[in-house]
Amino acid sequence: MPSDLAALRFAVAALLLVPLLARGGLARLPIGRALLLAGLGGLGFALLAYNGFRLAPASHGSLLIHGMLPLFTLLANNWSGTQRSAACQKAGAMLMVAGAVVSLCP
Repeated sequence: MPSDLAALRFAVAALLLVPLLARGGLARLPIGRALLLAGLGGLGFALLAYNGFRLAPASHGSLLIHGMLPLFTLLANNWSGTQRSAACQKAGAMLMVAGAVVSLCP
């Protein structure tokens, strides 16, 4: 079950980090933003990925999740306006897309 995998992944990390959180807090990160990052970037991402593994071969899942993460990070940075892509980053993004297309074609 995807929820079991996510629970194993995040429960162990949470238990290890609770003492650090109790001692140092979240520094300058507001609690609302911390919860949003944990829910969407951590648990939300894992649950979506693990549910996708039920619908596709594991080889496709491992290739796309880890191979496309830099591409979607680049797109999110451009969309949010925090960073503009350099020419080499755009070329790398095109290579990632081309590699995914080639590897998924029969």
